[in-house]
Amino acid sequence: MPEGNAPHPAKLIDLEMLVIVGGRERTEKEHREFLARAGFRLDRVVQTVSPLCVLESTPV
Repeated sequence: MPEGNAPHPAKLIDLEMLVIVGGRERTEKEHREFLARAGFRLDRVVQTVSPLCVLESTPV
């Protein structure tokens, strides 16, 4: 999810996830930290035309 206050579809999805299932979207920094704890390195975040993105990671 993009940082800051600019509008983005992922922020609406974040609210939906919170209300419906008690979850939330993660920021790039949070993904990087989460992957590092699992033994991976976040190599690249690929933005798509949809609100979703692709995370590329490799084991370290």
